[in-house]
Formats: sequence, C-alpha cells, structure tokens
Amino acid sequence: MKYEDRSENDKAAEFYFILINKFPNPSSEYYIQGKFFLASYKFNNGNDSALKNYIIENPDSPFQKSAYRKMAFHYADTEQREKELDIYAEMLVDFPDDPGVLNSYSWRMAEIEINLEDALIKVRKAITLTTDDLARQANIIDTEAEVLWKMKQYDKAIEAINRSISIDPTNEYFKNQKEKFIQSKKNISQSA
Repeated sequence: MKYEDRSENDKAAEFYFILINKFPNPSSEYYIQGKFFLASYKFNNGNDSALKNYIIENPDSPFQKSAYRKMAFHYADTEQREKELDIYAEMLVDFPDDPGVLNSYSWRMAEIEINLEDALIKVRKAITLTTDDLARQANIIDTEAEVLWKMKQYDKAIEAINRSISIDPTNEYFKNQKEKFIQSKKNISQSA
C-alpha cells in the first residue's frame, strides 16, 4: 500500500476506511491489513481502547502480537508503567508458548528491574522452546543472562552468556555482555 509505505497515514486511513466499508472481504489480505492499520491509527491518535478492541474483535488476526507490541511500546515510551505491565500480562495469556513474546517480556522486565523472578521463569521457558533454532536460542539465553545480572547473580549470568558465546563465538555483543557481568562481579568484590 503506497500511502502506508510513504508514511502518509491520513491518506492510508482514508483508503482503508473506504475499502473496509464499501468492499468488505474478510479473506482479503488488504482488508485484514486495513483493519489492523485503522485500529493502530486510532490508537496513535488518542483512542486508547482501539487496539484492545481490535484484539477482541479479530481473534484470528495475524496482527494480534503486533497490536500488543504496539501498545506495550507506546506505554513504555510514554512511561505508563501500569498499562505497559497490563498489556504484557494479557499478551502472555494469549501467547504463553511464544518464545518471542516470552523473551520480549523478560528483556523488558530486566530493563525496568521488576518481576525479575517471573522474567527468569519465562525466559527459561523460551529457551526450552527454541532448541531447534540455536541462533535464536543464543539471543534468548542472552536475555536470561541479563535477567540474572539484574538479580545480581553474576556467576550465573556469566555462565548463561558463556552458553550464548558457545553457540555464536564471533558475536561481539555477547562478549561485551560477558565483560559487563565480570566487571559487575569485580566491583562487588572490591566494595566488600
């Protein structure tokens, strides 16, 4: 859709509105995409319930996770912590076995340093769900290491990041993570 590609959201919304109302075809890719676009458009323009309603009204939509993520990112960016946590809770109920959802939640909890025990449980579940995709699993193990680091379990964080490094030995980010964890452990030892 050219308007969407050019970020001409007002024109795209106008087009999708006409498409959905004058040419309804729930099996059409454009119709499905248009419904999500319009809900997102309304949400971005101040209708706080637009995406929640979209999720309820379109339970089989391929844009379910995108709707949740859009809300979670918006609430994170606008520092509406309670709403953000509510969205993550709802997303985890709807996608309890999705490694991406579990990992995103766990990483975010590490960032804001809350629900760390739950984040550790969720990220470890994501790790077990990705045994057939080692590259993806390495990144999820990195999240486990980050959560452990935030919990001040430095040895366990180092052990976890070593697992990521063993999967992808050339990954500089993982190596930098390991150095961060080691330095934190040293700082604690020096201050004791």
